[in-house]
Amino acid sequence: MQGGSTITEQLAKNLLESKSKSKLWQKLQEMILAIRLERRLSKERILELYLDRAYFGSGAFGIRAAEKPYFGKSVSQVSLYEAAMLIGLLRAPSRYNPAHSRVLADERARAVLQSMVDMGFLTEAEFHEAIEEESIRPRQT
Repeated sequence: MQGGSTITEQLAKNLLESKSKSKLWQKLQEMILAIRLERRLSKERILELYLDRAYFGSGAFGIRAAEKPYFGKSVSQVSLYEAAMLIGLLRAPSRYNPAHSRVLADERARAVLQSMVDMGFLTEAEFHEAIEEESIRPRQT
């Protein structure tokens, strides 16, 4: 697993796909691009671009490609819990793949939802509602 980079830095890395032999030169290019992205784009646009290019496992690059193998529906139709599960895949797609380990995928989805509560994006009631809805839904994986 990798970590420690901002979404902007990860987007810059994905956009460059550098074939440079020098890791230092590659990192410098990524830093410059990340600074330019931050100056020119909103946080929302950076996130959108990142999610359109990120690897979600099962051969899926981009969130729209990830919706079908995991849930068989479009991203606009996934539940809050399923969305949290998709976002949870970004940390380690093979580890948190619900087809391979539903227990780990569920733990990660709950952690994502809890982070949303901690940051004020969800209320405790919405958190519990998302978990309750998922517990009564038939599983496809």
